[in-house]
Amino acid sequence: MMKPIIFLLFAVLLAGCGRSPTGLYQSVGSEDKFRMTLELNGGGQAKFTTRSKLGNAELDRAVESSMSLDNAKWKSEGSSLLVTGAAKDGKPITYKFLTQQNGDLVWEKNGARLVKSK
Repeated sequence: MMKPIIFLLFAVLLAGCGRSPTGLYQSVGSEDKFRMTLELNGGGQAKFTTRSKLGNAELDRAVESSMSLDNAKWKSEGSSLLVTGAAKDGKPITYKFLTQQNGDLVWEKNGARLVKSK
């Protein structure tokens, strides 16, 4: 009778000790064409930067302008992480990332994996 109670208390304790997602994340797998960086700071501040090397300087600037967020906010909702802000071109954007068990983030929009580097 005592073992189930101890196990239950231990599980509740672990559930309350979740890791904070704050830190610097970088994309992996397609760095030759795209490099994405997501910075999550305390207080819900975020910055998302996209750099591309598509062989056309004008197109690279357009990608950065339409996808990067300088003064964004982040919040955690279950196993999802939402990053909301305005792109450099002024359009409001919300990006949704799914949090993996190992702490990596997977961008719901295109499946890009971002790995915590700091």
